[in-house]
Amino acid sequence: MKKLIDFTQEVFKGRTIYRILFSWKLQKYCKNIQGNILDLGGGKNPTYRKYLPKETTLIRAECNKEKNPDILLDMNAEHWEVKKESYDTVFCHNTLYISAQPEQVIHNIYSVLKSEGKLFLTTPFIFRESPEPHDYYRFTSEKLLEMCQSQGFVKVKVIPFGKNFSSVAYLLYPFFYFRFLKWFIYGAAIVLDRLVPERVSVPLGFFVIAKK
Repeated sequence: MKKLIDFTQEVFKGRTIYRILFSWKLQKYCKNIQGNILDLGGGKNPTYRKYLPKETTLIRAECNKEKNPDILLDMNAEHWEVKKESYDTVFCHNTLYISAQPEQVIHNIYSVLKSEGKLFLTTPFIFRESPEPHDYYRFTSEKLLEMCQSQGFVKVKVIPFGKNFSSVAYLLYPFFYFRFLKWFIYGAAIVLDRLVPERVSVPLGFFVIAKK
């Protein structure tokens, strides 16, 4: 019932099915994290903040001064002006695909994490072009695993979210003018996804967990 209430609230706030499913993954896997979190490109008021433990400290890093970040940071820079091994957790949600050098981003994330710190990364697979101001990549699960492992991460998990019906619902959502209609279609898509065999599944995105 709690999940249904959350789903309904998110739909009527205008969230996409991608955003809802991503938030559920974050809620599931990040509910017990502690310490300070470096949030890369999460925006001014990240919607997922409410799912995190209250005792965590979210430090927002952005390249845009207008977003009033805690740290002004160009993710594409070869070297980050961030103290090495200083963060318990790094969030990189829905930003890696707009980076021209994703491997370098993963390398820099590794360098700023404390020993045994964790990276939580989300990236779309089925997604329209969305330049911010650029849009370079859509990553497969194999590539995400390879990028993390090649930079030294261990215990890497690449978890798909959404399947064929959710992917179709996301692609068509601009045509769902009424939020009640979105609520019905998103809900139906999530239920129907359960019928899709893994061998033919087309994920909407991937949620990655990697440990230093």
